[in-house]
Amino acid sequence: MRLEAFRIKNYRSIVDTGWVNVSPDNITTIIGQNESGKTSILEALYSFFNGKIHEDILRSDMKYPEISCAFLAEKDFLGKRIPTDRLSPHLVTSFKQRPLLYLSRIWKNSHHSYLIYGNDEILEASRENEQKELEIEELLLVKIEKLLNETSRLTEIADTAERDLRKYRSELDGLETKYNKLIRSIERASMAKREGLKHEAESCEKKINEIKKLYTLSENNFNNHNEKLSQLIIKSGYAGKYKLALENVKKSEVGLKEITNLIEKLKFEIQINPSRRRSAKVLRNLKESEERKKQIKSEVFRFREMLRYAKECIQLALQNTRPEDIEVKARENYEKKEEQLDLEELALLIFPFVPEFALFEDFSSLLPNRIDLEDMLLQNENTEGFNAVKNFLIVSGLDSSFFNEVNTRILKSKIENLNGEISLHFQDYWRQNLGRSNKIKINFELEHYDLSDPEKKGKPYLEFWIKDEKERLYPKQRSRGVRWFLSFFLELKATAQEESSRKKILLIDEPGLSLHARAQEDVLKVFEDLKSEMQIIYTTHSPHLVNTEKLHRLLAVQRADEFNDHSETLVFDPQKLSQASGDTLSPIYTLMGTRLSESNFIQERNNIIVEDTHVFYYLKNIFDIFSKNEKIYFLPSTGARNIPLLVNMMIGWKLHYAVFLCDHKESREIYDQMKELLFRGNDEECSQKVLLMKGVEGIENLFSTIDFKKHVLNKRVGITESNLEYIADNNLSKSDLASAFAMRCHNLSLKQEDFDEETRENFRKLTAMIASSVKN
Repeated sequence: MRLEAFRIKNYRSIVDTGWVNVSPDNITTIIGQNESGKTSILEALYSFFNGKIHEDILRSDMKYPEISCAFLAEKDFLGKRIPTDRLSPHLVTSFKQRPLLYLSRIWKNSHHSYLIYGNDEILEASRENEQKELEIEELLLVKIEKLLNETSRLTEIADTAERDLRKYRSELDGLETKYNKLIRSIERASMAKREGLKHEAESCEKKINEIKKLYTLSENNFNNHNEKLSQLIIKSGYAGKYKLALENVKKSEVGLKEITNLIEKLKFEIQINPSRRRSAKVLRNLKESEERKKQIKSEVFRFREMLRYAKECIQLALQNTRPEDIEVKARENYEKKEEQLDLEELALLIFPFVPEFALFEDFSSLLPNRIDLEDMLLQNENTEGFNAVKNFLIVSGLDSSFFNEVNTRILKSKIENLNGEISLHFQDYWRQNLGRSNKIKINFELEHYDLSDPEKKGKPYLEFWIKDEKERLYPKQRSRGVRWFLSFFLELKATAQEESSRKKILLIDEPGLSLHARAQEDVLKVFEDLKSEMQIIYTTHSPHLVNTEKLHRLLAVQRADEFNDHSETLVFDPQKLSQASGDTLSPIYTLMGTRLSESNFIQERNNIIVEDTHVFYYLKNIFDIFSKNEKIYFLPSTGARNIPLLVNMMIGWKLHYAVFLCDHKESREIYDQMKELLFRGNDEECSQKVLLMKGVEGIENLFSTIDFKKHVLNKRVGITESNLEYIADNNLSKSDLASAFAMRCHNLSLKQEDFDEETRENFRKLTAMIASSVKN
C-alpha cells in the first residue's frame, strides 16, 4: 500500500490544499520560500498518522484540522483483509474501479480525533444517508404520536362501550326480572286484573327488545374497537420502548458532554495554575470525573444499542408484522445491520495496514563517541545516542548474539570486516574527499572499562570513530555536515532494512542544510537508492536537491498573497507549476540558468514538442502552407525518449506546451510514461496535452503516394507499400527527405492546390488537431 494523494484543512496557514498527488515514483519534493507552509505539510501528514496536534497549529478561526490521505492498495485488499459482505455495494464498486482507500482524521478538539473512511463523494453520500435517516426518524416519531393518539382515542371509545354494556346489562337484568314476575302474576291474577298485567308485560317485553338491540350494537362496537385496540396496544408498547430508549440516549449524551466539559475545565485549571497541580482535591476530582466519563460512555453505547433494536421493533410493528414475529425479525435485522461496517469502523480496520509515517528530525540522535553495551542490550532509550547506535547496528546487520563471541581475536576480526563493509557502503553515498583521494571511514570497536572508571571496571562498551588517512576522531569532533549526513544515512538505511508489515513514508524537512552542494547531491543519491523500499517526501530551498529531469516530483508551496505572511498556503502540483511565482520556483531557475521564455525559438505559449528534426521540418512547412495564420512554435527533441526532459523544462519555466507523437511502439511507451508520471494515469487529461496521431506510424504516411513521390522523393518510382515502409526498405534518410521537402516548399513556394485531395485532407486534419490543442 502506498500514499497516492493527501488533503489538508485548517492546519496553521493551510485552509484547504485540495487533493494533492504525490509523485508516483516514491520521491516527492516540496519547494517554496520560508514561511510558505512547507513544514506544515510534513507535520500535518505526521499528525494524520499519530493523531496528535498542538495548540500552535490552530488557525485564528479556531477550526480544527482535517487531514485526509488516499492510499493505493492491492486489488484484492478488501476481500482479503476486510470481508466485502460487511461493506455497502457502493464502496465495493468504487474500490473495484480504482483500488484507492481514503482515510481522514478529523479533530473534535486539541486532544481528540477520529478516523473516517471515504472521499468527498463517499462522505457526501454518507451525509445524505444520515440526513435521510434523520428524516425517517422524524417521520417515525410523527407516526408514533399518531399511533399513541389513536390508541388513546380507541381506549376511550372502548371504555365508553364497556360502560354502556354494563349499563344495558343491568337494565336488561332488571327488566327481565320484572317481566318474569309479571308473567307469573298474570297466571295467578283474576280476570279483571289480567288485562292490565298483560299490557304491562307487553310494554316490558318491548322495552327489553329495545335494550337488547342497543346492547347488541354496543357489544359489536366494543368488540370491533377492542380487536383493533389490542393490535394498537401491542404497537404502542413498542412505541413506548422506542421513546424511552430515545430519551435515555439523549440524557446520557448530555451527561457525556457535561462530564467531558468538566474534565477539560479541570485540565485547563491545572495547566494555567501550577499551584493547583499540587492540589490533591483537583486531581482527585479529575480522576473521578474520568472514571465517571468511562461509565457514561458505556451507558451511551448500551442505550444506543437498545434504541437501534427498539427502532427495528416499532418499524416492523407499524408494517403490521404478526406480533409473534416482530421481535424475531427485529433481532435478525438488528444483527444484520450491526455486521455492516460504518465509515468510522471501516477506517479503524484499514488504518493498521497503511504505511507508517516517520518524521526525520535533524540531530535527534547523533552517533555518540561511546555507549555502554549494557544500555543497548537492555534497550535503554534514554541513553545519549541510543537511536543512532541502534541504526548503526541494524545497518551493520548485528544483533545481541554477535557480542556473545568469547574469542577476542575472532570478535575483533569480525568487527574489522564489518568496519570495512559499512565504510564502503557509506562511501558509495558520501563522495566528498579530504584532499584528492582521502575518503573518510566509519569504525566501531568493542572495549572494556579499565581502572580509571572503578564503578564500570571490566564492563564492555562500544566506541565509534570517523577516520581518514591522517587521523581518527570521535564523531563529535567532526564537522556538522559529516555528522548530519552520517545520522541521515544511518536513519534511512536502518528504516529501509527494518522488518515490518507496514511500508514506510519518510518525511524530511530541509535535509542537508549544513552540507556542501556536492554533498546535497549525495542526499539525492540516497533517496534514489531507497525509493523502492519507502516513500520519501522532503522540503527544500536548495537547487541541488531538485532533480530537473524529474519535475513530476515537485510540489510548489506559496502564500496566496506573497507579501502577507498571514495569508493562506497554496499547493501547486506539476500540472499547475505555471501558477507558482518565480521566487517559489527559484531552485529550478537556478539550475536551468537563463529563462527559456526569453529565447526566440521558444515562446511563452503555443509550443509543440515533436520527436525529432525531420518531424519539425515537415510540420513547420505544412503549417506554413495549410495554416499560416496560426502562431505555433515547434520544438524538436532528439528522439522520443528525450521528450519527457523537454516537458520537464517547459513545466519548470512555466511555459505552455503540447506534445505531438506519431503512432509507433516507442511513442506509445512515452505516451504511457507521461500519462502515469504527469497525469496520474488519467488518459483524458493526457490526451489533451499529448497528441498521439493514432493509426499514423509516421508523418510521411500523411502524403498520398503520388505527392510523396512528387514532393518528398522528387522522382517517379513504383510504390506498393506505405511511404514509411518504402523509406525503410530502401535505407533512405528521414532527415534528408524532410530537409529536401522543406527546400522544395521554399524554392517552389508550394501552395495547397499543389497537393492532391487525399494529402490536403490529411494535412487539414493534422493542422486542425494541433491548432485545437493550442487553443485549449
